Amino acid sequence: MEHKIIALSGPVGVGKDSLARLISDYLSQYTPREQHLTLPIAYALKKEVEQEVRDMYGVSSFSENRDEKKLFRDFIIDHSESKRSEDPYHWIEAWMRNFHCVIANSRKDVNLFFVPDLRHAIMPFPDTTYLKFLNAAVIYIEQFSDQDCEKKCVFPYGESEFINDPYLKASADFVFRWKKAEEGETIEDSWQNSPDINDFKQFLSTYING
Repeated sequence: MEHKIIALSGPVGVGKDSLARLISDYLSQYTPREQHLTLPIAYALKKEVEQEVRDMYGVSSFSENRDEKKLFRDFIIDHSESKRSEDPYHWIEAWMRNFHCVIANSRKDVNLFFVPDLRHAIMPFPDTTYLKFLNAAVIYIEQFSDQDCEKKCVFPYGESEFINDPYLKASADFVFRWKKAEEGETIEDSWQNSPDINDFKQFLSTYING
């Protein structure tokens, strides 16, 4: 099986990591879970600022805790954009090196990569262009507060997200809508109750088998 890449975009807090796990579960019927790997674009960024974040905020830059991530979010965004202003290709080229390193050195036959943090779609920030060149499937996520997915509840965070957001949505191969899980609901409920779920599963199956 050739290498497949599923890239997820959408505002902070829209559920990109959660959806990546659910997609991985669904696609395990076609390719074993042990052959799936999450490879964020921000890995190199978080590695670069790991010690500073720990010194300044007392937490890891790789934390998945939402409250901890809020502590250093602005700092890490500023650092990221500063590097991009010096070299627009800085982070995507770091991702490409990691991608090819995994392919060359992995002891597992990794054939499905998840990129859960696609954030730039306009020049000179060509992350989407690079991934589409590798035949990635790009998915934009929207989250709503009602079952009919009419009342959007997650919006772009900060200037960079605000500028890139419409371009990310326009360049997506699929726009997935789901409802924010409330008390007593699970993320799996949100997945199954999405108005797009049947079309989305068909899209994923076609991509992975194509």
